[in-house]
Amino acid sequence: MRKLLLLLIVTSPLAAESIPAQQVMTPEEKKSIGYDKLSSEEKRAFDQWVATWTLHVLEQSSSYRPGQNLSSWIQSWPSHANPTKTELTQDEINQRIQSNQMVDRVRTNGEFIDLRDGSTWHISPFFRYLTQNWQKGQTVEVQPGTNQMHPWLLHNISRGEVAEADMVSGPSPTGKRPDESPEHYVGAIAVQSATPQGDLLSLADGTQWKVAPTDQFKVKNWNPSDRIRVEASENFLYKYKFTNLDTGETALGNPRK
Repeated sequence: MRKLLLLLIVTSPLAAESIPAQQVMTPEEKKSIGYDKLSSEEKRAFDQWVATWTLHVLEQSSSYRPGQNLSSWIQSWPSHANPTKTELTQDEINQRIQSNQMVDRVRTNGEFIDLRDGSTWHISPFFRYLTQNWQKGQTVEVQPGTNQMHPWLLHNISRGEVAEADMVSGPSPTGKRPDESPEHYVGAIAVQSATPQGDLLSLADGTQWKVAPTDQFKVKNWNPSDRIRVEASENFLYKYKFTNLDTGETALGNPRK
């Protein structure tokens, strides 16, 4: 175990995110693998590996069938998703890009769409009334269009909608959006819950917020553990702005009295 973690630290690019062992392991499980005997650096490597592996499994979860042998299921993953592979061929990169053409963030009320493949798209003003409602995880197909100013079409297969766009940046060389640096999340507070209507937002620090009616359609889809930055707004009626650092969306609100 110790040698494996040292190898991870030396040879593997660690994820920016981690899952603390105490959130996923019982004291007995930690004791059985000698977790508490590890150095702080080795614990960090293990926690980050757990997070990375969890993301791998989530990305492939739709292909799993009840009763399927887990080892056989992992071996059936496409080559670009092989968790132990460190170098990809160009064909595998292209496959990863295509498989990661999914919404990662909707920014500035639909003006910008970030896809999981690392690309960013600037949406034509005539289509932002559609894209402001797009959600993280929805599947998008990119096709060439005929509008010279916005020469691409983003077809949101999940919603059956199409938006004209121009490319701000193409897919990343690996076909996946790079992890945000830890500094990006400094000062963020996790979501505890949001009401089904999106009118009330509860954060992990115990605060509760009444959400502006125009933003409730976004907040109702915010997930527990999404990281929120709270800051003063310039709005006369709603004094605070919430930025969801995991979806890129913003909302206005006031403290619940």
